[in-house]
Amino acid sequence: FMQWAMTPENQPDVAEPLWFAMLSNGARFDADEKLHEGSQQHGKYSYAECQQKIDHVRRNSPVGCNVIQREGFEHCPPGGCKRPNGDTVKSPAGLSSWLNKRLPVPPIEAYEDQTIATSEKPSSIPAPGEEDEQAPSPWQKDIPLYECTGQPWPYVDGGWDVSNDGLRLPARPIKNNKGEIVGMSDGDLIALRPIWVHAITKDSFNSRGAVIKFFDYDWQLETAFIPLKILSESGGKFGMLIREQGMPMVAGKEKWVCRYLDDSAVNCSKRALTANKLGWFDAQKKPVFVLPKSIIGGNEIDSVFFQTNHMQDTSCLSVGGTLQDWQKRVADPCKGNPLLMFAAMSALAGPLLKLCRGESAGFHFYGATSGGKTTLLQVAASVWGDGTDPQEGADHTSIRKWHSTGNALEATAQMHNDMTLCLDEVGQVEPGDLGNIIYMLSGGQPKGRSQIEGGLKKQVTWRLLFLSNGELT
Repeated sequence: FMQWAMTPENQPDVAEPLWFAMLSNGARFDADEKLHEGSQQHGKYSYAECQQKIDHVRRNSPVGCNVIQREGFEHCPPGGCKRPNGDTVKSPAGLSSWLNKRLPVPPIEAYEDQTIATSEKPSSIPAPGEEDEQAPSPWQKDIPLYECTGQPWPYVDGGWDVSNDGLRLPARPIKNNKGEIVGMSDGDLIALRPIWVHAITKDSFNSRGAVIKFFDYDWQLETAFIPLKILSESGGKFGMLIREQGMPMVAGKEKWVCRYLDDSAVNCSKRALTANKLGWFDAQKKPVFVLPKSIIGGNEIDSVFFQTNHMQDTSCLSVGGTLQDWQKRVADPCKGNPLLMFAAMSALAGPLLKLCRGESAGFHFYGATSGGKTTLLQVAASVWGDGTDPQEGADHTSIRKWHSTGNALEATAQMHNDMTLCLDEVGQVEPGDLGNIIYMLSGGQPKGRSQIEGGLKKQVTWRLLFLSNGELT
């Protein structure tokens, strides 16, 4: 493959991905000028760009044989290339290891009468193509890797340098007094962890966005969702958004990260849909059920994402324990008590509204103080999240309060779309507002609002069951 890709008469026909593969394997060796010679007849060749690519790929694993074959090279031997000992290599660079012959290392006993420290004794130096497999990665082992780079992030055109050190600007040419390029210098560091575009998204309003992947301060893989229009700003808003989710940035360099993400978005081939609310979502005529941290249904991985700028508001909808635990500790004790059974079944009925073409509806439990009204809501809330009494765990319970503004209840209702919303203490609502709120919740949408620049804002809608309690009816 290397000989074919570097032959002058073949170079004009070598596609960009195969040119990149040739450079990534050749960059394991001190042979930059040979790589330039093997690239000069390529239609897009320039010394500066080629050197940028060489410096970039040298930091990552070489492109493997499977990718080379998938990109169109048809002359690999059956079963792959093998070393003299019969081992099959994963990349062209791996063939070099058998050339790296060394004298056998004497046994440790041979050093007993000498003053050589243990750390100074001869050791096996990994051959080119092997060191990347042995080097420990700072991230978890189960993180998927891109075949084109062997890293969690893909290759991006334009000379951007992504590595474990973070993200750098494209390398800059070094010129002598005559204006001749004599080398390349590393670009400035603009982010302190790898960051890349994972997918381009489209929501139900046909607005475009991006799924951004990055590693946080602890090398945990994080996901952020941004509207693409945010990249047109100076970088300040994006910088604050991504910092809040744990991305280590370089102050003042946010606009450059936005430019990199623009290039990364153009190179990204993965497409996905985004749901702006929880519950049922029609993903290309394949309904899925959207939860804050998971998608139920569908066949393709990462084909649907939940996108919101207020992910913290969904923390009350979470997973805890197992179905068997819930059946044993919550459902079984409800048997024989019609009100507890009604509360549990109402919570389970939320997702069925769409399937039976039902409308939103609400039920109210009322009675004397300490009569078990909150317990009914706790049973229902435990189906979708945390059933803690709001008096004891207001910061994490799934039970909401009636005492909220109309706008806040609209957002809460949307977050409980196709589920069941539990509202505590109806007596906290102003009597004049109660009727309007009930009509709004059962109607499935708020009143329309206009934008500053004219036209209506995107209308939020919901479909839910809501349970309420209080001492009055």
